[in-house]
Amino acid sequence: MENTLFVCQCEDINHQLIVSYDPDPIFDDTIFVHVHLTDTGFWTRIKYAFQYILGKRSRFGAGAWAEVLLDKRRTFELITTLQKHYEEMK
Repeated sequence: MENTLFVCQCEDINHQLIVSYDPDPIFDDTIFVHVHLTDTGFWTRIKYAFQYILGKRSRFGAGAWAEVLLDKRRTFELITTLQKHYEEMK
């Protein structure tokens, strides 16, 4: 499996995503995007779940999910990575 790591331009390793592609015939039509879920406790996640249900949205990483900011160079790398994997799909 080929993995490509993208870290937020703020350089916080907690803000990351990984794009993966496995050429195995079982997965040859799938690109995996792993988004890092910030480390919060169980009850905090329950609180966020209720806030989400009630319509509150996170802003700038407030919540269990954090944003991944990509500058122009890293955005190009993401596009290139996705395009490469797309072309390898059967």
